[in-house]
Amino acid sequence: QAYEESGCRIVLGEQVTDQPNQINLPTYSTEEAISRMEATIRRYDHLLNDRVRAWSMPFSMDLCSRELLVAAKRLADQYGTGMTLHHQNTPQSIEASMSKHGKRPTEYLEEIGVLGPNLLLAHVMGLDDVEIDCLARTKTNVVMCPSTARHITRQAMLIDLVPSFLEATAASDPIEGYHRYFEDHRPILTALWHNYILDLNNPAVDEVVHRVARARRDDLRGLLERVDVRQIAEESLARCEESFQADCSVDLYLLVGVGGPRSGELVIGGRGKAFVCMEHFTAHPNPETFGLGLAPQLLPVSIAHAVAHAVRYTSPTSRSEMARLVREAGGTYDPWDAGSRATVAELLINEGLAVAASRDVAPGFELRTYLGYGSRQYRRMRELETFLRRVAGREMQRSGMGLRLRYLAEGFGAAARRVGDKSIPERAGYYLGYRMAEPYVAENGIAAALRASADECLAADRRTAGAQSV
Repeated sequence: QAYEESGCRIVLGEQVTDQPNQINLPTYSTEEAISRMEATIRRYDHLLNDRVRAWSMPFSMDLCSRELLVAAKRLADQYGTGMTLHHQNTPQSIEASMSKHGKRPTEYLEEIGVLGPNLLLAHVMGLDDVEIDCLARTKTNVVMCPSTARHITRQAMLIDLVPSFLEATAASDPIEGYHRYFEDHRPILTALWHNYILDLNNPAVDEVVHRVARARRDDLRGLLERVDVRQIAEESLARCEESFQADCSVDLYLLVGVGGPRSGELVIGGRGKAFVCMEHFTAHPNPETFGLGLAPQLLPVSIAHAVAHAVRYTSPTSRSEMARLVREAGGTYDPWDAGSRATVAELLINEGLAVAASRDVAPGFELRTYLGYGSRQYRRMRELETFLRRVAGREMQRSGMGLRLRYLAEGFGAAARRVGDKSIPERAGYYLGYRMAEPYVAENGIAAALRASADECLAADRRTAGAQSV
């Protein structure tokens, strides 16, 4: 009656799904879902002199089986009506589709015959050129909601892969289990291995996988039983978004590493990814997993450090050299490429700002904790600050992987770090970068500092030094 009296044209349908979901949509068997869509079309389509149209409405590719999607398209074709589908194309949806189907979501819909002129896709964010070609070729219709798009594309996600890892490696064949786990999460794990572990073509990969899959992890299981690490991660990520005035999304992954760092950052498809490797935060060193034995209370420090980097690399307002290098690389961060091309100034300021950001998000620790130093190493840095400033000052506009390793790496011989009759201490660039970035952070706040160029930060450092010398 309301439709009749309003005089409006109406499109309606019953949205259905046949996959379990976390958004409280009723889940039907595939057969019942198809039946409900057909019943709605038969009952309502063409009523009120064709002012009411009834469409088939599977909810989304993520929450519907292939059989349901194909049947929905068949109903639309059979009854001469339309079909609509949520198609948000978030990074998570893209990653899941690539892992499961080997194709991006829009490519998969074309492959199974769902695209066409009687299909309307809603939201359609994050399309690449290949997907746009799919839509043009099939004359598929799209519609966007700008306010929803703004919310979804800026929404940070917490992705906890630790339970999946533990389940996979607890299988009767843990090595095979790890390979299945890797395939299920290939995009993020491929980037992790390439950037922080080994190239996947390296012959040593099999040995590493064997060790990782068979390592005893009672310390990690104990951590998960006594500490709500997800809550810590969620609260830390929320504080990062507020403190850094997030204008870009950074997803946070909880992972089990494979002998890599405690935390780090990635950029995949232009979207920032921060990760923490939980085996390092069990409070008990584990030689089988190379776990560092850090206290779980330090998780927010590592999370903030990694998220800060990702914001600096991907914020649309970032003036950093790293952001430019990520854009030039097609929205990908490769520390080996970027580390060899970025100037010493950018490398030092980049790490210094991440240290300052972690202090802002997770206050209460000594400065050496944020730097990752022991007491003796921290005292040594303070004693050598004048020397470090003088040496780095001559190299600020130079670039090269050797310089990155000299100032930021550990585990390299003293000869590689020798300048004259002295050697630069391992990871000295973190302390030096923090001290150089400190004045700009004090003047402008951490959110502005993360987006500033290295030259802007160094100018503030020189102004402060000049004022102190007067």
